[in-house]
Amino acid sequence: MHIIPLSFNQNVSNVAVTIDNKLTIYNINPFGKIFELQGQQLTNGLSKQDGILPLNFPNVNSGSILSNSASLYNDPRYLIEMLFATSLIAVVDKVTQPKKLKIINTRRKTTICELKFEHNVQQVCLNRKRLVVLLDSKQIFVYDISCMQLLHTIDVMENKVIKELVNKKQKKWLNRHINSKNSAISSEIEEDGPSYEIKMKLSHDDVSTLVYTSYSLNKINRHHQDTINTNGDDDNKLKDLVILNNIVVFDALNIKQINFIPNVHSRNVRCLALSHDGNVLSTASTRGTIIRCFRTSSGLHSFREFRRGSTSCKITQLEFDYNIDYLACVGSTDTIHIFQMREDNSQHLLAEERLNLQRTKYQRVSKYISSKIASHITQQSIPRNYAYIEKSSDTAFTIIGFPEDVLGQIYVCFGDKIEIYDLPELQGACTLSQCHSLVE
Repeated sequence: MHIIPLSFNQNVSNVAVTIDNKLTIYNINPFGKIFELQGQQLTNGLSKQDGILPLNFPNVNSGSILSNSASLYNDPRYLIEMLFATSLIAVVDKVTQPKKLKIINTRRKTTICELKFEHNVQQVCLNRKRLVVLLDSKQIFVYDISCMQLLHTIDVMENKVIKELVNKKQKKWLNRHINSKNSAISSEIEEDGPSYEIKMKLSHDDVSTLVYTSYSLNKINRHHQDTINTNGDDDNKLKDLVILNNIVVFDALNIKQINFIPNVHSRNVRCLALSHDGNVLSTASTRGTIIRCFRTSSGLHSFREFRRGSTSCKITQLEFDYNIDYLACVGSTDTIHIFQMREDNSQHLLAEERLNLQRTKYQRVSKYISSKIASHITQQSIPRNYAYIEKSSDTAFTIIGFPEDVLGQIYVCFGDKIEIYDLPELQGACTLSQCHSLVE
C-alpha cells in the first residue's frame, strides 16, 4: 500500500491523501474517513449535475509545457484543493488527465463542472470567492467561483520586469529555453526538483490576495545579457542569468496588482507561505537556509528572517498559524522547524542592535574577500527555531498544518499516519499528543 499526503484544507480540519490510486479525505478531529474516490471513477467521470456543462478554455498560444509527467519528481497522482470543510473540492488527475480540472461535490459524488486547458495544470488555489489555476505554460487564470467565469489571465513571461531587462530578441530566446525540455533549466529541474517553476499562494479570506513568483535577471551577471548567443549555444549562461526571485502581489478580488517585491533571495524561490488574511508572506530559496517574511501591502524588504540551518535543504512547505504567531518549515531533512513570529520590544531592540553590529562587521570584512566567500559567512544574529519535531523518516513526503480552532497544536501527516503535536511553552521539542493511522 502506497500512501502519499496531499494537502490540508484551509482551516486544517480535513486532510487529503492518495492511497494507491484512490483519493481519500479524512476528518481529523474526530478522526474518520469522509470521502473516497477511485482513480477510474475520476478518469471515466462522475455523474454530471443537471444543467452544468464542461467548460472549454479558449485557445492560448504560449509555447510547449515544461513537464508532462506526474512522476518526474515522484509527485502524488492528484492535485486537490478543498474549500474549507464544505463538500466542494477541485481535483486534477496528473497521470491520465493533467489538462483537466474537475469541481466535485463530495457529498453527492457529482461533477459540478470541468475546466479544460491546453497545458498541464501545475497548481490550484481556492477560497470562497476565487479559483486560481496555474499552468505549466506559466499562465495564471483567475475565476469567479460563484459562476466559474474567467475574470483575468496573467502571463508571467509577459511581466514588465522581464520586458525592461531583456531586449525583444532575447525575450523570445528566454521564453523558448525556459519552456524547452532540452534546455539547461530543465536539466536543473530534473536534478534539483522544480526550482524554476512558478509558485503561487492565495489567501484564505475573501480579500483574495494572490502572490506569485516572477523571473528577473541576476544582478551579478546582468552585464552579460548582451553577450548571450540567441542561437541556443549558451544554455549554461542562462542558469546564471535568469533567477526566479521576484514576488508579485495581486488583488484577485478587484483584479489589480498591489505590490511588487524584488530580489527576495539571491537564488530561485522554491517555497512560499501566505497568512490567512494575505498580509504576511514567507519565502525560502533553493538553498533553504534562510527564511524571510514580508508584508504584502507595502514592504519591499523583509521584516523578519529566520535561519533554518547552515546546510542546504529542499524546503517543501512553509506554513503560518491562524494568528501569525508561528511559522513552520518542513523539507528534506529529518527536522520540522517552528519559528516564533512575535517578540517583545526588548527582544526586538536587542536583535536589531545585534543585526546592525553584525552588518557593520560584515561590511568591513567583505572589503578584503571575494563576494562568493562573503556570501557563505553565517550571520549568527538571525534567530533559529523556537520549537522542533524530529521526523521518524527523512524520506517520507510530509505536510504540516496549524488547526484554526485549536491553538498551540500542529498536525503532521506523513507515510500512513497523522500525528498531532502540542507546542512547548518554552523553547524545545514539541510533544506528541495523538497519532492516527490511515491504514484500515
